[in-house]
Amino acid sequence: MGAEVLVDDMNLLARLHMRRAILESPRQREVTFAVEDVANSLFRIKEAPDYGLVFGQSQEIEDLASTARDLRYRRPGTTYISSDALTTWLRPLEEWLSRLSLVGFFLSRSVRERSELRERFREAPPVPGLCVFATSEPDEWHIVNPTPPVLVASRELDAWPGIVFWSPTGHCALIPMSALLEVLNELREVGDAAHDQVLLARGSPRRSPKLLQLSDLHFGTEEAAKMQVSLFNRLDQEVKKVGRVVITGDLMETPNRANLSAFEFFVNRIGAISPKPIVIPGNHDERNLYGFIWQNLSQVVRLDRQAVEVDHRLRCLFLGFDSTLDATWAEGFVSEEQTRRVGGQLDLEISRPESEDVKGYLRVALVHHHPLPLKKTDEGFRALVEEYVKEKVLGMREGERFLEWCAKREALLVLHGHKHLPRRRDARVSIGQSKLRNVMVVGCGTSLGVRGRPLGYNLITWDVAGKAWSVEFVESKRDGSGFFPLASGFARNLERCERGE
Repeated sequence: MGAEVLVDDMNLLARLHMRRAILESPRQREVTFAVEDVANSLFRIKEAPDYGLVFGQSQEIEDLASTARDLRYRRPGTTYISSDALTTWLRPLEEWLSRLSLVGFFLSRSVRERSELRERFREAPPVPGLCVFATSEPDEWHIVNPTPPVLVASRELDAWPGIVFWSPTGHCALIPMSALLEVLNELREVGDAAHDQVLLARGSPRRSPKLLQLSDLHFGTEEAAKMQVSLFNRLDQEVKKVGRVVITGDLMETPNRANLSAFEFFVNRIGAISPKPIVIPGNHDERNLYGFIWQNLSQVVRLDRQAVEVDHRLRCLFLGFDSTLDATWAEGFVSEEQTRRVGGQLDLEISRPESEDVKGYLRVALVHHHPLPLKKTDEGFRALVEEYVKEKVLGMREGERFLEWCAKREALLVLHGHKHLPRRRDARVSIGQSKLRNVMVVGCGTSLGVRGRPLGYNLITWDVAGKAWSVEFVESKRDGSGFFPLASGFARNLERCERGE
């Protein structure tokens, strides 16, 4: 019932169908689409076998194909489409979508689930004003500037398989397959005018446990002092919605009593409304800002940090590493001695007689430096040399060995800071005997907006049913315009990776 499209195309379709609702958000006005991505979406829709069920007119199909060719060949490569240009070029598609009162999108993890969804959908009588698109999800997806239904899909992974519905007014809901027939019958009975009310009433209330990641606060800088009120105001509400807050280093600009006191005040404020945050140090917390004058580690010792922290409420094991302890200057390094110590503490925790279930808890590794190098952003020999030098000075030495240790210890989520950039990368790591495990590596920006960067934090969600982590990046400009989602990423812990497929 509809075209066979990819998850990236859901963002495009939602953008066109919810244009007015999305434009009400200042952040969403900035949404852009790469020309190549839009062209590929149009070709996929045009070539779908049952495309005629959607548009019904061969001329409209050819118009879109012609638009796709123009976009691909006349504006190739890195050109991005503004909101106004996108609407102009895709006017036929937008006009058709605007006539619908509701659009749906299949969300499934396998061919079998997708087939079951199709059959369940076809069992229900037609709903006037509704068009549902089918999808073949890739093993991982990472969508910049997500539209509301994409955010709903990534936040409610435990409701998959199902259909995410959205209306032109901006209301969204993910309906699991078990409730699909009942909801479709209800939509048909109430009519077009009441579809929004059904979405509001039937949206899945379930939420997977969440972590909130902060990083690179740099207390002691003028910027941190100015921006902490904005972050405090946001966290007062956000922290109540998550299970645990983690802070991945560079708590202070320079380790001294005044900066430590400012950081402790910050942590105590969070601890008043949530469990005490889990904290690891960064390179600024252990060394003088100027030169190679090494600091006494008494400031860091006072953080009362544990190598392994067990959270029975979340059923999580947090493995804390100090990537600056055995490194020089601003580089990172986790020595074999440190991994043995953390591994020994982990074995002790899971072997305690009163902790028989701890062995099955989720394991999250916390480290300040990035174990995977940053991708170069510029071309040319000079840029290549600059990136190489930066990684040598600021990167993590033997990061691949660290990730291999995490994979073998089933710490399949690694959270880091250091570079003041939100990022997510997936690494398929060998654990021997031709077996692979997928490790999701998530970096956080600077939560207090130092060095001229935006304020930012990450929301990380575990989906029990899908065995998957998802991450939502949230940022605010320094002008006080407010926090908005920046990107949504999803990566599946593929069991077939472990089988070497």
